[in-house]
Amino acid sequence: MNAKLAKRMRQHARRLRGGAPARGLVANGVPSKKVRIDGTNLDGTPRSQTYFVTPTLVNDPKTVRGMYRNMKKGWANKEAR
Repeated sequence: MNAKLAKRMRQHARRLRGGAPARGLVANGVPSKKVRIDGTNLDGTPRSQTYFVTPTLVNDPKTVRGMYRNMKKGWANKEAR
């Protein structure tokens, strides 16, 4: 994608998302995950361990940047055409 197309896509995203914030990130993912481990505890219950997963940040699709990123992934690249 060349610079001219990128500029026009950003302008188009701004027009479509008029009044929306320019940037924004939202958390994606589960904060903790419980995993079952082989074996049992002393009282006979199955063993499990809780892992805390760091949530990742993704572009909010309701913002101008998120709209632009979705447009770029979709119809702007040559493989999708």
